Amino acid sequence: MNRLMTPVSESQDPQFFSSSQDLLEMRVEDLISRDRIDVCYNRETTARRRRIEWPSENEDFFKTFEKISITPSPIGDAQREEALKLLHDEVSKCNEENGIDVHIWERYPAKNDKHIRQLLMSLYYRARIQSTLLDIFVVLVQRSFITLDNLRTPIELNTTSEACCEVNRLLSTFRAIERERNLDLGPTDKLPYAIWDFEFVYEAVDWLSAMIVRGCTDIQSLFGTIEISGYLGKVDEKAWERMKKAVGKISFVCNKSERAATSLGLSNFGFWLPHGLGDVSEESILQSVADCFCRFDRIERVFKRFFNIPDDELVTAEKQAQYLDKHRERCSPALRKYLENEFLYRKASGRQG
Repeated sequence: MNRLMTPVSESQDPQFFSSSQDLLEMRVEDLISRDRIDVCYNRETTARRRRIEWPSENEDFFKTFEKISITPSPIGDAQREEALKLLHDEVSKCNEENGIDVHIWERYPAKNDKHIRQLLMSLYYRARIQSTLLDIFVVLVQRSFITLDNLRTPIELNTTSEACCEVNRLLSTFRAIERERNLDLGPTDKLPYAIWDFEFVYEAVDWLSAMIVRGCTDIQSLFGTIEISGYLGKVDEKAWERMKKAVGKISFVCNKSERAATSLGLSNFGFWLPHGLGDVSEESILQSVADCFCRFDRIERVFKRFFNIPDDELVTAEKQAQYLDKHRERCSPALRKYLENEFLYRKASGRQG
């Protein structure tokens, strides 16, 4: 957890606001947080869905994708209409000229059920990745590494920066992202769905990188927090050593306006991570984040109904607490204890305002 980032030369100013201080309060707060994580946290209870959200880290998720690819279930008219409405709404928010989602536009408008299946699988896979990254963002805000103000300025999504590339290299050492990269470099018959595109994974991770660079905080503690949370799995030690050997120093200057765009343009297919919220109240920003979670919930509900996926394979937010209460054998002791508290029970079931 205490991997040392090679510092910049002493002649340069501190890169991060907190690097100029080593306060006792910061050390104590960090120890308390880590102790709480060791005692209370696991990958089930930290995520909003009480599951491993990142696709390649969840074997059950991959099995479900494989099953619906090999043996597609019959589709009813209501399911088809609901799926087409969702796809239309998502496409209406897209930038068709971005040059990234060529395979998406080849299948839209969907002319048959096969195309609808492929588009929905791509949409949901992308949504699971973004859901993980948004959970990480929320944790980093709660731990004061970054602030909600980072969401005010639009991000130039079709570009990156030297600083974001540095952060991306660090993030790519987490096992979850490393697995996505290995899928991209591996044989095509091992890909999880037909219109696989690693570019979207990179773009979504690049959004988190921009948030981190805009945060101007201590990078070592921040990455330790991400690792401890478990959202992206453990750090792959071999990937870490390769990264250090390839790039040497990990250093960059923070910028609160990193990759700032002049306006909020259309996104790529299925991209809904928040940014460019403007000069609004903090309550409005929180509502925008909640709207992103709601957008994800809708995608998951339509995906589940279209493919007739049973509750024991995929439980939507509004059903989760009730399902786990009825099927306690599927609920670990730690998660069961977590849900017994009435406040957390309502939160898990999605009934809390």
